[in-house]
Amino acid sequence: MIVWPRRFNLRDCSRSPRRPAAENWASPLVVTTSVRLFESLFSNRPSACRKLHNIGRSVVLFDEVQTLPSDLVPSLLSAVKLLTRDYGVTAVFMTATQPAFAAAEAALPYGWNPKPIASDESALAEALRRTRIELPARDTKLSWEDVAHRMATESQALCVVNTTADARNLFKLLRECSPDGLCHLSSRLCSQHRRERLETIRQRLRDGLSCRLISTQLIEAGVDVDFPTAFRALGPLDSIIQTAGRCNRERKSAEPRPVIVFRPEELKTPPGAYRIATAKTVEFLTRHPDAADRLHLPEFYAAYFRELYGLLGPQSVKDDKVFAACDALDFPKAAEECSLIGDETRAVLVKWKDQAGKNRGEELAEKLHRQRHLMAIECREAQRFSVNLYQSEFCDAQAKGYIYQPAKDWDFWVWNSNYDEDLGLGHVEMNAFNQ
Repeated sequence: MIVWPRRFNLRDCSRSPRRPAAENWASPLVVTTSVRLFESLFSNRPSACRKLHNIGRSVVLFDEVQTLPSDLVPSLLSAVKLLTRDYGVTAVFMTATQPAFAAAEAALPYGWNPKPIASDESALAEALRRTRIELPARDTKLSWEDVAHRMATESQALCVVNTTADARNLFKLLRECSPDGLCHLSSRLCSQHRRERLETIRQRLRDGLSCRLISTQLIEAGVDVDFPTAFRALGPLDSIIQTAGRCNRERKSAEPRPVIVFRPEELKTPPGAYRIATAKTVEFLTRHPDAADRLHLPEFYAAYFRELYGLLGPQSVKDDKVFAACDALDFPKAAEECSLIGDETRAVLVKWKDQAGKNRGEELAEKLHRQRHLMAIECREAQRFSVNLYQSEFCDAQAKGYIYQPAKDWDFWVWNSNYDEDLGLGHVEMNAFNQ
């Protein structure tokens, strides 16, 4: 997400230290996340609120708005509406799969009447069509071995699956039959590792070298890669379309390139909204046998989003905990409830060597062990070398001795077991304990 204030000038900002300017949004151009923006808007803490005055009379670009949680749509959209109505803000919602937020009209007390930037969205979609999505025949299923063999016939191909377990399984199968140029991306790799891996992938694609990428859905939003062929395990409709955005992205082929959707023999999905959206997709596509010819049209997936919101979205503002807390003037409660990511995961620092052979994660863990302290900038740096575990995984790793605390008075944990260069963190037999 980008906030572009209109009233600042570069000379004013050049006199200010970079860090305070970034933290206070005192800059002509601010790059932040939707999470940070909305949690700041609903915060009751001075440190989060003191920068909000800089939003006035600005242009705010929201990228990948389909990722906004459905259960908070009334509060989040109402906040955007008030910013545009009362504070001179221009909000632009950007995504290849624009959600049907109008379906939440009954739960939006201030209304919702966005104006499309494109005059004829359908004509634009037809003109910019770069892929053809091939949907699986009803009741047709593929084993992971079949998927691996099909990918092995492609020099460059992307396959997006629903879970980290599926990604690891498919990677291992493909490594046995065609290891050249094989890559894996998932949340089991720390963010710095993923960043380096993506640079390698982009370079191989540019050089025309063999490149087969197995990834979870994390590649679907905001990742700029361009594969000539893509495979996608059956999942939410917007995820399928987002995967198509990674195929023939730069339109190197004048003819639409294939995006092959397949139904695994055992369709596993993350629980909650993702699983509900997958089930709705299966039912929606069954009712529309011509879906493959219409998936590139905005009005088609808008119909899907309207039906999906009926399953996931609040039907009244009172069903939105953040809005209800604000309405009751309980602002500490609103700040507590406005959590776009959730706190069901725990971060663990990994000891991974980058391409230069530097193990920054290990350096930070050792410094904390010796000095019982890290500076704020080092804590932020540690996030780049951390992997998030679900609470159950964290407890399991703790019980098995896979993680340890360098300093007992810090809620800071370090992964002390296997971290694979290809697959990242995994629960394996514990290596020598080097605490």
